[in-house]
Amino acid sequence: MRSFLGPLAAVLALAGQLLASPVEAEALESESSPTPADVDIDADISLDDDSLSLNMTTDLALSSSLARRSGCNQSNCPDSRFGFDVLSNKLRWSEWFYFLRWWGTCGCQKVQIFKDGCKTFTICSGTHSVCMDWKQGRAHWVDPGGVKRCYTLTDEYLCDGKMWAAWPTGEVACTW
Repeated sequence: MRSFLGPLAAVLALAGQLLASPVEAEALESESSPTPADVDIDADISLDDDSLSLNMTTDLALSSSLARRSGCNQSNCPDSRFGFDVLSNKLRWSEWFYFLRWWGTCGCQKVQIFKDGCKTFTICSGTHSVCMDWKQGRAHWVDPGGVKRCYTLTDEYLCDGKMWAAWPTGEVACTW
């Protein structure tokens, strides 16, 4: 396995030298940088024969490990394009805690729910009611005006199995 740390360290050291002097930093800022259209992101760039290209995977085990740990840093904001999801984390031996996350006119919010996935709560926009039945792959949300919207759900383990999430993938007719 070839290391990419040597070329990376050289680039970081060069960047530090460029910005070490206020005069040099000011001159650097005044130069125009390329626009995204000018940059070829698919270019296979090598520093020398022993270095890795920038778009090359260094170690399959490392990339698999990173994929397993993805999703570890979550905020109060959901990742779903529908504006809500359930995030669960394993805090003790086998005890899971479930949180409903949503965003709307009140900003991003998070509230603890039970394993049944249902919660009625009041926020700045009024009283909302939501049920997420991840075992059946469905959910519904009732807004303060009484309008009920239904969704299909999918779920996945995140963060090497320490977290789990369920989120809507599409809006469907309410048949339940």
